[in-house]
Amino acid sequence: MSNSNSNGQAKSVIQHFSRIQRLDESAFLGLQVTGGQILLPLLVLTTIFSRKVPRSPVFINFCISWIVSSVVYSLLVYRGRSDPANLSLDPSPQECLIQASLINGVQALTSCATIGLVIQLFVVIRNTHRDPNGESKFDRNRHALNYILLFVPFFAFLVFSIVSAVLGSPSAYNTDGILIPNSNLALPGIFYCIILFNTDTESLASGLSLVRASFIFASTVSLLSLGLEVTIAIFVFRKRSLLRRFVPNGWLSLLARIVAFSIYRLIALGLNLAVIVAPNEIFLTGISSNNLFNGVIDLVQAAIPLVAFLIFASEKDVWSAWRSTESWTWTPWKDVSDPKLDVKRDTSNDSS
Repeated sequence: MSNSNSNGQAKSVIQHFSRIQRLDESAFLGLQVTGGQILLPLLVLTTIFSRKVPRSPVFINFCISWIVSSVVYSLLVYRGRSDPANLSLDPSPQECLIQASLINGVQALTSCATIGLVIQLFVVIRNTHRDPNGESKFDRNRHALNYILLFVPFFAFLVFSIVSAVLGSPSAYNTDGILIPNSNLALPGIFYCIILFNTDTESLASGLSLVRASFIFASTVSLLSLGLEVTIAIFVFRKRSLLRRFVPNGWLSLLARIVAFSIYRLIALGLNLAVIVAPNEIFLTGISSNNLFNGVIDLVQAAIPLVAFLIFASEKDVWSAWRSTESWTWTPWKDVSDPKLDVKRDTSNDSS
């Protein structure tokens, strides 16, 4: 009788955590698909086809980086669970290694693409302040800057992905030191695979050095980006009278978007730093249990593409383009220097 009760309790516990995992997975995949695979592509198509929404290639590159991130993080969830009852992930070793390597790569990709957008915005605003009435050195060399800002994120992506694939390809061993056939160091986590080096200690920290390296790189770049964004926000506020001439009624909106995106990224950055400090927690499942890290990091990360869309698609010119069909045409890679807003030189007072 006691065995029957024990089996019934164990089955009840499994069903409970299975329901939690289903909720977590639905939320994770829903955020990734909605923001990164539906809405951000819609924004990119709008910037390409609408004359009313001029954006630079660097801004489009920023959107594409988060689209790629969304697809990479969703690869295993797309295919469904191999064991629906226990909700276990059971990808092939090759699939797991590929996704784990790409995830390390997209950490570098998105952080570099984001700081690239901030760098371009900073240069444009500083240039507008220094030389508002004529063509500047930046105007003449902006194409070279664009190429650099477009190239660096994907170069970082390739470096981290290739290095991760090479370091994670050796065969894995179990806790008894026995070789696992047809294996590598990539293992499935809650929603996706990570590379876990063999370790003899009870802590996962020593085995997660490659994962931590990608987070440390992304966090460092994000901290630099945040510092530059704070500088931009202060500069825009101090020079609002001048900027109002070139961005009519737009300086406050510009400042608000910078601050809003920075606040959310600061939250995501703090959770990423928590992974670096306490890496064991990333394997704990279920957002309904009493642990700060359970599911929160993944869900906050999954929502970044949606947050980016809500922030940058809420601009007036985007809404105007969606309301009017007359503005639609094929005008890719518009030659503008501001990655977010159409900063145009006001010539109405040039003669005075």
